Amino acid sequence: MSVSSDVEVANQALGYVGQRAGITSLLEDSTEARAVRNVYATAKRKLLEDSEWRWATARQQLALVSGATRQGWAYVHAAPSSLLSADCARYIEDGGRPTPGRERVPFRVELNDVGNGFVVVSDVERPTLVFTRDVPVALWPSVAIDALAFDLAARLALVLPVKPQVGLAMASTARQKLMEARAGNLTGDEDDQPPDAEWVRGRGLRTTWRR
Repeated sequence: MSVSSDVEVANQALGYVGQRAGITSLLEDSTEARAVRNVYATAKRKLLEDSEWRWATARQQLALVSGATRQGWAYVHAAPSSLLSADCARYIEDGGRPTPGRERVPFRVELNDVGNGFVVVSDVERPTLVFTRDVPVALWPSVAIDALAFDLAARLALVLPVKPQVGLAMASTARQKLMEARAGNLTGDEDDQPPDAEWVRGRGLRTTWRR
């Protein structure tokens, strides 16, 4: 049966740790739902941050932040509102395709001046940021859903009345499923020769690189 909602992922995880009572909503007032609420968002974000998932990849041309400056960088742009975290920013496109052996554009993701979001600093005037965003689990491949469900189960085993060995088994399976998801994420990738990029090279060790 395909999984199409966060509730279904939660019930899958609860079943893995032997909890027969499923939930109908993450917001319901039950021991199981409260336990899921405490760990679900963290488990989901951790998995999304883990890799450059093709199925959660988005691109957005960035808007310049008027008046903002960062020492050593030419431009400051507003990060997409759907950027989950700085770790979800993968790379900047500047007209070329990222391929093995080709240097990527230096950039950094920093807190904005107000402190309520991120900015992207670089030497590219009109950059497009490639990043991982949150997407409904209905769009996830099954192996990634399995990785999330088993990781969630391992976390739930710490707060629900289950035997310690259950949590250890869930954590081990979660690691295996994550490796399978990473391997599947590489399937179908093909090398291509990029056109020449136009960006300023030659930064020092202070440059942050995203893969």
